[in-house]
Amino acid sequence: MTSARPVLHLISQAHLDPVWLWPVRDGMGEALTTLQSAVDRASETPGFKFTRSSACVYQWVKEMDPRLFASIKELIHAGRWEVVGAMVEQPDCNIPSTESMFQQVNAGRRFFEREFGSDGHTRIGYNVDSFGHSGSLPQVLKQSGLDYYVFMRPQLGDGVEFPLLFWWEAPDGSRVLAQRIPIQYSQSPGASVEAIESIVRASVAEGFAPGFQHGLMFFGVGNHGGGPTREHIQRILALQKDSALPEIRFSTLREYFACVESEAAFQNLPVVRGELNYVFRGCYAADGSVKRHNRMAEQALFTTEGLDVLKGTGDAGALKSSWWQLGFSQFHDILAGTCVEAVSAENGYRFGAILNTVNDRSLKSLASMARRVDTRGEAGSVLCVANSLPWKRSIIVGIDTFKVPDDRHEICHLETPEGQVIPIQWLAAEANFGPWGMPWGKLTAVIEVPPLGYTVLRLAMKSREVIESTPTQTEVTSDQFQRVETAENRRPVRKEPALRELPEVPGFLTAPVGVVMLPDASGTWGNGVTRYDGKGERPVDRESMVIEEGPLLSVVREITRVGWSEIWMDVVRYAHTPFVELRLRFNWQERRKMLKLEIPTGLRPAQVAAKVCGGVEFRPPSGNEEPCQDWVAVEGEFSGRNHTLLLVNDSSYSYDVQDGVLRMVLARGVPYAEYPPFDYKDDRHVSFLDQGWQERRFWLRAAPCSWRDLYPDRLARELQAPPSWLLDSAHPGDLKRNDSALEIEPAQVSVLAVRLSDSGNDVAIRVQEMSGRACQARGVLRGASFRFDLRAWEIKTLRIVRERGGVRVESGPTCE
Repeated sequence: MTSARPVLHLISQAHLDPVWLWPVRDGMGEALTTLQSAVDRASETPGFKFTRSSACVYQWVKEMDPRLFASIKELIHAGRWEVVGAMVEQPDCNIPSTESMFQQVNAGRRFFEREFGSDGHTRIGYNVDSFGHSGSLPQVLKQSGLDYYVFMRPQLGDGVEFPLLFWWEAPDGSRVLAQRIPIQYSQSPGASVEAIESIVRASVAEGFAPGFQHGLMFFGVGNHGGGPTREHIQRILALQKDSALPEIRFSTLREYFACVESEAAFQNLPVVRGELNYVFRGCYAADGSVKRHNRMAEQALFTTEGLDVLKGTGDAGALKSSWWQLGFSQFHDILAGTCVEAVSAENGYRFGAILNTVNDRSLKSLASMARRVDTRGEAGSVLCVANSLPWKRSIIVGIDTFKVPDDRHEICHLETPEGQVIPIQWLAAEANFGPWGMPWGKLTAVIEVPPLGYTVLRLAMKSREVIESTPTQTEVTSDQFQRVETAENRRPVRKEPALRELPEVPGFLTAPVGVVMLPDASGTWGNGVTRYDGKGERPVDRESMVIEEGPLLSVVREITRVGWSEIWMDVVRYAHTPFVELRLRFNWQERRKMLKLEIPTGLRPAQVAAKVCGGVEFRPPSGNEEPCQDWVAVEGEFSGRNHTLLLVNDSSYSYDVQDGVLRMVLARGVPYAEYPPFDYKDDRHVSFLDQGWQERRFWLRAAPCSWRDLYPDRLARELQAPPSWLLDSAHPGDLKRNDSALEIEPAQVSVLAVRLSDSGNDVAIRVQEMSGRACQARGVLRGASFRFDLRAWEIKTLRIVRERGGVRVESGPTCE
């Protein structure tokens, strides 16, 4: 392991983005060419070794060129070709959910170990081109069987300085050994042999961590494939003979880590805690459609797997292909929105295929389960509503249906099997007419559904004459329905904002909630930008009107215009919750401008808590643009007490906080794949991101408490999980009208996944403590109780095995 002189480990590789400025077709072709070149170089040069990540590329080779795949396998088994990464593809590491990152690694590891056996078992995480790395990621990596992590960004000069070699520690205490790549991860196609020698000599000075005798250099043409060339290899062979240089060794990352771990300096490695950011802050706000599709796909997979558990049957492996496709779609240039326009469209098809597959399966699971419920004796329709979340939930259901199904009896309320009345409110349906011209509306109700369970309700009806003569407080009559639904009968347009106060804290808002447009000339990546402030442009004219009003909810729509764009903001207030929902629909037509939702408050912010991959990140309210996931909470002082402003979103990933104002990005009008200094000089012939109609949803609350007491993870799940329901009829069945499969408490426990185990007989769950306070969690599976402990921020994977008289709980990273 030791040498008389220092050793510079040459990691021969070829950086290749499968999509970026080119579509998958070109990435696939380049991958096949590059890997063939690496095999050829190995056959020509004794001692040459090659390192390659990304399971998707190996799968392409296996399917398209079995001969080449066989040659690679031979080199792997000979120790001359190293498999690293254990991921489908190098993902963005701030945008994917925690469960997505687990599945990214699981899918890659399954492929490598299946195809290469023990030689495919890698413990090295490899994200050399990702633009940033969540501070909670080490726990995910460690639990996924990865002990090492190799990255390049951020580099020296990006505003932060990380050591070359260090322990990277997550908030729960999990650690991985992290290596920052010195200088560069590849060389350009035009690199001369003199340039290669210059990089070698620079690596002698910059490639060794302080006190270590083993250093690192990445070697090979890349950034559209290539790998080491014959000429470059020949210059390396000549430099190996230069005794004034360290030993220059064709090596692997596995060999390099083994060497540094054996050195005395290893005992004194620095420890880095927190996120490895920032490089390109603009990429967390670019291309809203791809980010929206990503969140929808993640939630759809969660829902589908949960409904399989509720149904009690399902092919546990059938969704692995969708997880694989999502893993590829979370490649960093895809999720960052930094691809060319044609690739963005191609990515949309891929997300669409994922959503079609999983949503179709969810619908069929619900329908097959509903048809097994015994509904004999019902005279009319019944409604089956399912809850994919393992806690009791109030689900808002809106069903476009006949208001008067038989032209004689009108639906007046819902009714439980026990006879409890559930009030309804008729809202305007998607269409402004019904079949045969019959009254048509959106039957809306708030329904309590058991944890990961379902309930079946009766659609109760009365004759129209009775309804019109004896309206009740919980019913909305035909006249009321028409008054709300018909445009000419809506309340007058008001020249005032729709949201000036939040329910629980009067005076909290210092100005109405609205939007602001900011200048944005930073290119797609946001090069060199730490914040987007500039001179903001706010709408001058506001028009608001009542769209819906009733016992369950009210909707006030505010229509504003800024530049060439029109923004609709529906402010929805519910009777059953203090949260205010914001539904934004906007036609974005601006160029070199950014649109943000703006919430001005009198809060004196002390700290921002933001959901990130693997946990929660705490940041100062600096005004800098920051990445987040499902929610952002601003905590500080208002009226002499601690308060929290919580904003939960359905598909946004970038925010800023300063002086009591929380802003979240809605759209960025920047060109596709513009990277200064390669900017466009004439915008007239350039396509811009985020143009056209888009939608975003938020839940907003101000409360006199800590963010921890609001349980934002569960709220985010409820916002993002669409209601699962089916109108049904009378039929025999073997299931009762209410049931629950699984419950997990307390609310500080975030449920990352619920799925049938691979055997199909047991249930696998992944949970995380999300308040920073250790707890004992409780669960109930089909009536059988179990308990488990969670440390602060700890992620735990459990297999719940049903046994006679109860359940057995197994814990460990392989429990899926």
